[in-house]
Amino acid sequence: MMAVEFVAEQMKSVLSDMQVDVVKTGILSSIGITKVLLDCISQFPVRALVVNPVTVSTSGDVLADSSILPVFCSELLPAADIVTPNLKEASALLGGLKLQTVADMKSDAKLIHDMGPRSVLVKGGDLPATMMIPAIYLMEIFLVNVLFDGKNFYELSCKHIHTRNTHGTGCSLASCIARVG
Repeated sequence: MMAVEFVAEQMKSVLSDMQVDVVKTGILSSIGITKVLLDCISQFPVRALVVNPVTVSTSGDVLADSSILPVFCSELLPAADIVTPNLKEASALLGGLKLQTVADMKSDAKLIHDMGPRSVLVKGGDLPATMMIPAIYLMEIFLVNVLFDGKNFYELSCKHIHTRNTHGTGCSLASCIARVG
């Protein structure tokens, strides 16, 4: 794990030297690093904060200690313009609620939104295949992501690509959002 002081120095160096418009998070491995991030963006305001709350991988690997979740919920999420959890991360943020349907994704997006971010995109790549949208005539399966902007829900679907090479797809999506943010 990186030393908090090192992360603070690096962030302050970049944010004080460049006009940074958007910050996108990845694994925030400790409460200290999360607080450094929050302190830095309060000192050096950015236009948008994209929070990809990397705590649990799609394969189920735990990537951040659960002790960090209260700080995410009370401090990080309220500072976010958009939060992009996968199903397991959304479940962790909500104390273990299981997401098994698109309706669950909508309900949980609303609950996460109530924690303060401007928008929530729950990524549905882990949704059981029986809950995905079957394109009967095309014989293909479509994934569903749910976006909630505080007023409206949007179901964003895309063709499921059958591959084992899915590592980092959630981070890539959050990076794309940050790029257009």
